Amino acid sequence: MARLNGKVAIVTGSGRGIGRATAKLFAAEGAKVAVLSRTPENVAQVVDEIQSAGGTALGVTCDIAEPAQITAAVGQVIAAFGRIDILVNNAFDPSVVSSPIIDLSIEQLQRNFEMGPVAYLRTMQACYPHLKASGEGRVINFASLAGVQGMAGYGPYNLAKEAVRALTRTAARE
Repeated sequence: MARLNGKVAIVTGSGRGIGRATAKLFAAEGAKVAVLSRTPENVAQVVDEIQSAGGTALGVTCDIAEPAQITAAVGQVIAAFGRIDILVNNAFDPSVVSSPIIDLSIEQLQRNFEMGPVAYLRTMQACYPHLKASGEGRVINFASLAGVQGMAGYGPYNLAKEAVRALTRTAARE
């Protein structure tokens, strides 16, 4: 199983959870993987796991809420691997996802949007020239069924994840 041989993938939020599993799976399928996360220790651990399994990985500490860090991360990936074929936007700040709508502060909502659709848009824009140049560029944006269902108590998360879904549909059509 080497469906991704020769491909280069960036996986945001790959220091833990779904992002970590995605990075490891892509590497097992033959992709060179850029492991992006805010936590240096998590980045190093995932890179080590991928390399120990015989894969190729580049660790990049990056907070996708910071535009300059996105630009720098994409530059590091291009310098190391020379291309980008796949972008997986998975990062999110789990510390501020829950609040009933009646108590939701604008600041909490803004943080969810900064780490969700705004950061995903910036990452897509930074990667776009490289994805286009590959001729087979792909973007995978993680949303959530929580927004579709309107899960009670998760207003900021639901709103941001539904915006990710709209961003993804629009970008695909464009």
